[in-house]
Amino acid sequence: MRNNNGFTIIETLVAIAILMIAITGPLVVSNKSLTAALYAKDQTTATYIGQKSIEWIRNKKDNNIALLGSENWFNGISSGSCPIYVNSFFTCTYTTDIKSTLEAVVSVKVAWKEGSVSNEVNLVSNITKTVF
Repeated sequence: MRNNNGFTIIETLVAIAILMIAITGPLVVSNKSLTAALYAKDQTTATYIGQKSIEWIRNKKDNNIALLGSENWFNGISSGSCPIYVNSFFTCTYTTDIKSTLEAVVSVKVAWKEGSVSNEVNLVSNITKTVF
C-alpha cells in the first residue's frame, strides 16, 4: 500500500488559483480608489481656480464702479483666459453674457486632461451692478 503524504499538481494549481483571486480583488479595488482620489483632488483644484477667477471678475467690476463710474461697471470684462495663475495642467477660460444694464452672467470653464480622458469643471455666477 502506498502512502500519499504530498499534494498532487492539480491540488497545488487549484490552491494557487484561489490565492490569486483572493489577492487580485483587493488590488483592483485599491487601484480604483486611488484613481478616484486623484480625480477628486484635480476636481477640487479646478473648482478653486474657477472660484478665484469669478472673485477676480467681481473685484474688477467693483474697481470699475469705484474708478470709472457706475456706467462702465463691466468695462474690460468680456471673455478670455482666466487672469489667475494656471499651470500647464489646467486651462481656464471665462465668458460673460450681459443680461441687462444691472446684471451679467459669468461662466468659467476649467479643463484638464488625465491620460487620454478630458475633464472639466464649469461654474456660473450672476454678477449684479451694485453702487456704493
